[in-house]
Amino acid sequence: MSKGSGDKDYILLGKDVEQEGRGLSDEERQFLKEFPIFKAELEAAITKLHALAEDMDKAHKTFTKVSMVSNSVSVISNIMGILGLVLAPATAGGSLMLSVAATGIGSAAGATGTITDILKYLHKKNIKAQADIQVPDTEQHLAKNVAKCAINLGINIRNIEKNVNAYQIAKNYPRLAAAAERLLATGRVSSRTKKQVQMAFEGTAMVMSHTTRLQKSGMAFLALGMDLQALMRNMADLKEGTTTELAEDLRAKARVMERQLTELTKLYEHLKQKVRKNGDGIGKEYSQ
Repeated sequence: MSKGSGDKDYILLGKDVEQEGRGLSDEERQFLKEFPIFKAELEAAITKLHALAEDMDKAHKTFTKVSMVSNSVSVISNIMGILGLVLAPATAGGSLMLSVAATGIGSAAGATGTITDILKYLHKKNIKAQADIQVPDTEQHLAKNVAKCAINLGINIRNIEKNVNAYQIAKNYPRLAAAAERLLATGRVSSRTKKQVQMAFEGTAMVMSHTTRLQKSGMAFLALGMDLQALMRNMADLKEGTTTELAEDLRAKARVMERQLTELTKLYEHLKQKVRKNGDGIGKEYSQ
C-alpha cells in the first residue's frame, strides 16, 4: 500500500468517526422516544387482523354448513316437484300433495338462502369496518335478491293454495279426479268434463299439457343439477378448509405490517447502538 493510499484511508476513517460523534438528529431522537408506543399499537393491530381473519373463516364454515342444508332441502324440493309432474297422470291426489310439499319446501330453502346471504353480508361488512377496509357497494344486489325471494314466496304461497284446494276437490269428488287423470293419460274426455276439470284444477299439474309438464320437468332437472353442484362445492370447501378472500386479504395486510415492524425494530436497535457508542446524553434513556 502506498503512502498516498494510506493517507486517503485515514482521512475517510476520520470522517466516519466524526460522523458517529455527532450523535442523533432530532428526528432520530423523536423516533427512539415514540417507537415503543408505536410498536405496541402495531402489534395490537396485527393481532386484531389475524383474529378477524380467523373469525371470518369460522363464519364462512358456519354459513357454508347452512348453505349445505338449504341446498339439500332444495334438492329434495326439486325431486318432489319432478315426481309430482310425473305422477300427475297416474294419481291426482299424490301428484297434488307432492306439488304442495315441493313448493313449501322450496320456499323454505329459498328463504333460508336469502337470510344466509343477508347475514353473510352483514358479518363481512362488520369485519371490513373493524379492519378499516373499504366495503364494496353490494346493498343493491342484495336488495334485488330479497325482492326476488319475496316475489317467489308470494307466487309459491298462491301455488300452494291452488294445489291444496285442488287436493280437497280431488278428495271430495273422486270421479272428477279420475276424469282429470284420464284427460292427462289419454286426452279422451267430453268437452263438458274437460271444462270442469280445468276449472277445478286450474294452475296445477292436473291441467297441464304433456309439453308443458315436460318443460317444467326439464327446468326442475336443471335446478336440481345446479343445487347438486352447489352442494358439492360446499362439501369440498368444508373438507379442504378453504379460506375466504377477505380472510386472505386480512392476513396479507397483517404480513405487510409485520414486515414494517421488523424493519422499524432493526432501525430502533441500530439507533440504540449508536447512542451507546457515542455516549450521547440520552443514552441512559434508550439503553434499556
